[in-house]
Amino acid sequence: MSSDIVYRPAEKKDEQGVLEFLREHFYTDEPLSKNDGYHDTEDEDFAIGLIIEGTSTVADLNGQIIGVRLAYPNHKDEQVSAAFNKTPTTAYERLFGFVNILETKSKVFERYQVDSSMQGHMLGVRRDLRGQGIAKRLLEENMKLAKEKGFSVYVCDCSSLFSARLCEKVGMEQTATMEFNEYCDENGNPYYNPDPPHDLARSYAKRL
Repeated sequence: MSSDIVYRPAEKKDEQGVLEFLREHFYTDEPLSKNDGYHDTEDEDFAIGLIIEGTSTVADLNGQIIGVRLAYPNHKDEQVSAAFNKTPTTAYERLFGFVNILETKSKVFERYQVDSSMQGHMLGVRRDLRGQGIAKRLLEENMKLAKEKGFSVYVCDCSSLFSARLCEKVGMEQTATMEFNEYCDENGNPYYNPDPPHDLARSYAKRL
């Protein structure tokens, strides 16, 4: 079956298929969205809106999307997460507030002396097909796409221990770690407390 899977850039025609995939196979399992009470429509809109950037990759099996790697261009002076450096009021804002802190710690632009990077956003595989190397291939294909697009650095922020291990398998460098209890509301209560084995968040990067 693996030989029948086509890895290709996501296109506008894939929007509905990607949305259905995320609802069924990503949001319900990803540590932060699962912990936060699933997700919200603003988060969905942002995710699907990334497809028009031409920087995402899907795994296609006989016309069905079985895996997704969403990614977007991230620029030094226009970091997406920085727009959410405020007291969050929605699940979407909580997520990007969290990512903003992690990106501040990782200092990717200073570390690699670049003005832009390809930022991985979501990575998922259909539940019944996991453990077959599809996620790794999606990540590798998305890195190739990033290089073709002219990016010299690829970045992944991982809330999942499984995603972190995958980044290490493809030779990415860990640039930052963050305890989940570092990100708290005004009363000092952590926004996130994922179930084991997801112990902390990690950021990775690789020069392409």
